Amino acid sequence: MRMSYILCSSSSLLHRQSINKLNLISKLRFIHQNNQQHVKSSIINKYGKLVKPFLFTITACGASFTIATIAQYENDQNDFHRKQKRFQSWNPYNSHQELSWFQQMKNLYWDSRKDGFKIFCCIAALNGLAFLCWRIPRLNPLMTKYFISRIDTGSIRIAPMILSNFSHYSITHLAMNMIVLYSFCDLGVHLFGRENFLALYLNAGIISSFASFVHKVIINSTVPSLGASGAILGVLGATCLERPDIQLMIIFLPFFTFSSYTALKSILLLDALGIILRWEFFDHAAHMGGTLFGMYYSSSIRQYFYDKKRIILKQWKKFKNQF
Repeated sequence: MRMSYILCSSSSLLHRQSINKLNLISKLRFIHQNNQQHVKSSIINKYGKLVKPFLFTITACGASFTIATIAQYENDQNDFHRKQKRFQSWNPYNSHQELSWFQQMKNLYWDSRKDGFKIFCCIAALNGLAFLCWRIPRLNPLMTKYFISRIDTGSIRIAPMILSNFSHYSITHLAMNMIVLYSFCDLGVHLFGRENFLALYLNAGIISSFASFVHKVIINSTVPSLGASGAILGVLGATCLERPDIQLMIIFLPFFTFSSYTALKSILLLDALGIILRWEFFDHAAHMGGTLFGMYYSSSIRQYFYDKKRIILKQWKKFKNQF
């Protein structure tokens, strides 16, 4: 009897131990499943906020270059008709008519200027206006909401992806960016045309904002950023890839010259180091995004829309004929 009792006790003990093991395993599985669900939900919440900016970036890039193709065609047509009309109405006996003082100044300081200078003045004026708005305390909440690229809000706003590229809080930041833009604006407009240059500038700014968002989400950074550097580096990247042999210099070191291709490689290397070492003085992810987009535009996007130009204009003419 004693022996059987011991066997029964040991069997019940083993049964209780097996039940405890099953309970422990089920608890561990439950905890593991909860952790997996928590990780999945945190990943979705973390990267899900990038979906809307990504869709906007893709849509804006495709739409802006399509609009640029149409605008270039329409502007060329208007210029041709304007010159034709001027030629037909030209009167040799009245060719020396007096112009008003305003018209003379306009012809001297604006009409005679190249397209690159005109576009630079317009972009610089918008940047200058945004800078002045920062100086008005009453407008600071509005500027902080729409003219700073940031991800610390519930959902990423779309408007700052464009507006932050025209926003500078420091006069030094504004001046340095405008000097670089002025250096490349005339050549960029000459290479790509007015309309495509503006599309390139705008899209490089949007791409740089999105690249900044992605980098900040990955490293869990909430540091805001603003400035035209990403858009300007897009122009620089495209121009330097088109003209890799032109000589550049640093404004404070005019005796030190280097090729544009060397400058391009140096910029990419510096921004790569900034991303790896997590330097926060500049938004290196935005800089690299703008530069790489400019290079990609020069190597692929430009030719793609040139090949699609006939199809785009055919659809545009069909659309115009409906009205």
